[in-house]
Amino acid sequence: MEEFYALGDMEHNHGLVVTEIFKRDTSRAKVQLGFLQHFVKPLFESIEKNIDGVTVSKMISNIQSNIDYWEKLIHEENA
Repeated sequence: MEEFYALGDMEHNHGLVVTEIFKRDTSRAKVQLGFLQHFVKPLFESIEKNIDGVTVSKMISNIQSNIDYWEKLIHEENA
């Protein structure tokens, strides 16, 4: 998160529109969920599909468990 915040600070200091996930007031749960859904899970699904002899199905299952956790936290934040 600190790296994301630093990027947001740099965008702000250069007069740019700050990317949503780099804003210091953006929910940690939303950032983690987005990172898992849009980067981590697709990466591991691509590995599973495209590299013969490599099985990461257990890791994908763990990633999905993490996604479920952050979605629950977001739901609780919004309740």
